[in-house]
Amino acid sequence: MSEHKMKIALSQLKPLVGGGHFDVLETIILEHGLDFIIGNEFMDFCRRKKEPRIVVFVATLATHNSAQPAKPELLELCYSSILHKEIRLKNERNGVMHVLRNTLQSIIDDTDIALDKKTFQKLTGSDNDWHMAFELCLDHNQECNAYKLISQRLEKGSNPELVLLCARSLVERSIDVTGSENTDWENWIQCQMRIHQGLIKYKIKHVPSKMAMLIAQYHSFINEHDASIEWYLKAKDDHVLATYQIAQAYGNKKDFKTALTHLDGFLSEMCNQTHEWIDKNFKNADSTGKKHEGLEFNSHAATKALTDLQNTLDKVNTKAFLVSGTLLGYARQKSFLSHDKDIDVGIFEADNIFDVINTLMLSGKFNVKKGYFNIERMYQMPVVHLATGFAIDVFVYHQEDDGLVTGVQSNFGYTQNFRFSQFELQEIQFINTRFYAPADIDKNLTENFGDWKTPDPHFISHLQCPTTIDVGGEVYMMVCRLEMVRSIVEGKKVKVDRIVNILREHAHVKQAMAPELVDLLEARYGSQMLSSQVHNPIEVPVECLAALRNQKPMSKHESTNA
Repeated sequence: MSEHKMKIALSQLKPLVGGGHFDVLETIILEHGLDFIIGNEFMDFCRRKKEPRIVVFVATLATHNSAQPAKPELLELCYSSILHKEIRLKNERNGVMHVLRNTLQSIIDDTDIALDKKTFQKLTGSDNDWHMAFELCLDHNQECNAYKLISQRLEKGSNPELVLLCARSLVERSIDVTGSENTDWENWIQCQMRIHQGLIKYKIKHVPSKMAMLIAQYHSFINEHDASIEWYLKAKDDHVLATYQIAQAYGNKKDFKTALTHLDGFLSEMCNQTHEWIDKNFKNADSTGKKHEGLEFNSHAATKALTDLQNTLDKVNTKAFLVSGTLLGYARQKSFLSHDKDIDVGIFEADNIFDVINTLMLSGKFNVKKGYFNIERMYQMPVVHLATGFAIDVFVYHQEDDGLVTGVQSNFGYTQNFRFSQFELQEIQFINTRFYAPADIDKNLTENFGDWKTPDPHFISHLQCPTTIDVGGEVYMMVCRLEMVRSIVEGKKVKVDRIVNILREHAHVKQAMAPELVDLLEARYGSQMLSSQVHNPIEVPVECLAALRNQKPMSKHESTNA
């Protein structure tokens, strides 16, 4: 079932449920289909989105229309209890020592389950009741209670089915929890670890590896990179993807030397993978380069996003000016480039960046990625236009000596900087709206692209920009590897060729990639790749993987930026 479809259905139901709009509700239900609305997947989606009124509505519908009404009836009772702040359970579930009654009371009172260990051990209920209690805690920010419940049930003895159900519940909530500001990360991770122990205990295959990946990602999310590496190493069934994530963790520890080693190990392993594997494991992947052929830039959505941005920044007297690919589109054709993917604008350091962030967030029109807020010096501010989902990169230009320095701040822990000549701004008309651009557009674009007047859809800005600082240095060579990964995942064979040439040009630097690996990547993913290799990966020599497979995590004292 499409998450997008579920979001639409939820947004349609929210303003209507409880308001007596029965005719409109019936129309919406018929439009989506009754089986969709009362299905477990949509019901669980509404629970994860913390919409108790909708859960009660859907569960009530399901109770009267489903072939298996037991679960929706229980959900309706639980969520009605929470909404009305009174326990509405029936029969034995309403007993003083039943796990659901105690769980609901703790949610209503917004407290921990107030039982000592001895009394806690006497809680009653079937495995399904305990699982329901566990999920209710997860969906109401009661991670501490969720951990207590599952720990107690597993200590008391349970079956592998309960462990698998709880594992699924945690996986289903993995995306929502990282977007929440109210997560109790210590107990959330403890829940994951306790379920992982249960999976190991019952010798369940494959799932422990997936759980280890999740636990590692949560540690990384809260900047516990050593713990993250430890858990990625436990993901035996997912060791290829884990290797990439380990590289990222070392990058965030500023141990770029070790990060480069793991990236090379990951790229070596990629040569053993099929295109189907790549497309399955990477978001928006198109490793054959055919899925997105003919797709063009959504200029209508981009126009709306850029116009809303400038109108919002006008409130704090900030002039956002076109840069990079967006400026290139203006200079060439007075519109967006058809092969572009996002919008690029700049602001000057002199503008109060935190006023800009605050204004964008309070506008209700944009989301600003908060991971960038705590950076000592901000060079890049990724923004998403909520109405269109369009990505906007806002680059901050800092005055340094006689130039302007901006940069890209990577989730691999590095900042790549670019130095431009100083420039003033001019007002321009772009997409029938007032915007700003550097006064000398030709000079700015020449510094950014070189020969900008000749179209080059394969230009790799992070590697080929003439203003790149420290070409051939540690950060630059890290970018080479990451751009190689991106080009492989997106099926950009010409870009793979170009990066191969760049790697060969820098074969003499300390952070150079082994020539054998460069050759393998060219043969496997370059434009001269044999058609037979699409489904038959190259067998990578063992020596190319030895460094990776023998790599052990460094201690804090060993992992220096040598």
